[in-house]
Amino acid sequence: MKVRILIFISVISFLLGGCSENRDGNTNPSTQSTTSKINNEATVSTTQTTEVIESNVNSSIMAYGFQAPNDIYNHLIVTGSMKVIDTTKGTETRGQEYLYNHGYHSVSASDTTNSSQSYVLEDSATLPNGRNAYGKLIYFYFWCNDEMKQRLEDVVIDDDVIFFEATEEYLESITQLLNSPVPAQTQIDLDIDAINNGDFTTLVGTWVNGLGDRLIINTDGTTNIGYTLHSVKDSDITSKIPYASLSDGMSGAALGLYTIGFENPDGDNSDITKPRLTIAQQGGSYPADSYYYRQ
Repeated sequence: MKVRILIFISVISFLLGGCSENRDGNTNPSTQSTTSKINNEATVSTTQTTEVIESNVNSSIMAYGFQAPNDIYNHLIVTGSMKVIDTTKGTETRGQEYLYNHGYHSVSASDTTNSSQSYVLEDSATLPNGRNAYGKLIYFYFWCNDEMKQRLEDVVIDDDVIFFEATEEYLESITQLLNSPVPAQTQIDLDIDAINNGDFTTLVGTWVNGLGDRLIINTDGTTNIGYTLHSVKDSDITSKIPYASLSDGMSGAALGLYTIGFENPDGDNSDITKPRLTIAQQGGSYPADSYYYRQ
């Protein structure tokens, strides 16, 4: 009887020892497999989530560290306030004018109802920019969506592409252009005596004022605005400002002639280091943007 009791106690002790080893040493194969699977799945899930977040952030960060307003307006576009993006030329607002004439309009970033015809202005002072002779900004920046970007990339006016994506490289090129010294240009001054006698050689060419109005004068005195130029004998003697006559047969105006260094005696708001023209019905002090400069 005693022998049976001892054997029974030994069996119980063996079983209890085995259970304790499984509990304390985690030697259960099934438990190890389950734990490993959970840990691996958690690691994969965390990695994938991190990759998605990083991907989204990288896709929205633009040149110069700018971040797109949202996932819709995600392309930063730059256009010049001139025919060609060049700080030494003209004042035509080609890019903005094109947007206006083709039904595009500025909206807030939260307005995505018609994003294919809308854009969001970007007027940050950290973007490279400058001002032309009339005090107007040279470059115009805005955000647009994929569809609008693709359409604008195909816009060509007078053989010039006028819309560009503002990549880091392109913005750097603008910065270099703005910081480059403007080469001195030989100015062809107006020959008042010749003009008074019907020789318009020094007037021939394209002239543009600060409002973007263009005046093209041909050798024979015809112009692009429907008026013809006529000489006025001794205009520099009979008038405070030398002039020629513009007429279409029904109406007319005076074309004021300003040689380099000559100032409007009634008050001058122009750049007197260049030859200038004005179109007016009477004398006076004219606004700066009413003066035409040769292009």
